Amino acid sequence: MISEAISYGHSYVEVLPLDDNKDNKFYTMAKSLEKEDFLHIFEGNVAHKNKKIDFTHYVQKIVG
Repeated sequence: MISEAISYGHSYVEVLPLDDNKDNKFYTMAKSLEKEDFLHIFEGNVAHKNKKIDFTHYVQKIVG
């Protein structure tokens, strides 16, 4: 799962598009995460994107 890959560890994250349709919410989300260096959408080359989201920050805001 993308959420696990971008929130834990040190792995580089490559997303393999299933088709050429780029007009959907999945592609829009993946593109936004790619712009922030959390992952790379594979288009014939690989990139070293392994920035992670610290979800503990958001949990602490909720728990208070």
